[in-house]
Amino acid sequence: MDPAYAAECGSCHVPYAAGLLPAEDWKTLLKGLAKHFGSDASMDDKDLAPIRLYLLKNARKGPSAAPSGASEPRITATSWFKATHRDAARGHWPEHKSAANCEACHPSAKDGRYRELSDPLYGID
Repeated sequence: MDPAYAAECGSCHVPYAAGLLPAEDWKTLLKGLAKHFGSDASMDDKDLAPIRLYLLKNARKGPSAAPSGASEPRITATSWFKATHRDAARGHWPEHKSAANCEACHPSAKDGRYRELSDPLYGID
């Protein structure tokens, strides 16, 4: 994970892995930082440039990388997220407060690792 991205974005929330959204959605999010999910997360262009480069270079690719078209794209609204979290959505969201609370099931999410606690390989990379 890019240190500038982790420090800047991780100061408010888990610095979500760049591969969780396609490039077009990252571009949309970065253009709307003044109203980032109800907060002003604006940055000057000098500080934003390396973060933008990191996110776009490492964005989701392939068939599951269709842009959402939303004005405020959400990882939890992507088709791959819904498919991979189908079982969790049936009963765990109330317990974890939100589908965006990645660390409830993925304690290393802040480091860009998303193995689950129940995974026998958890902690082994």
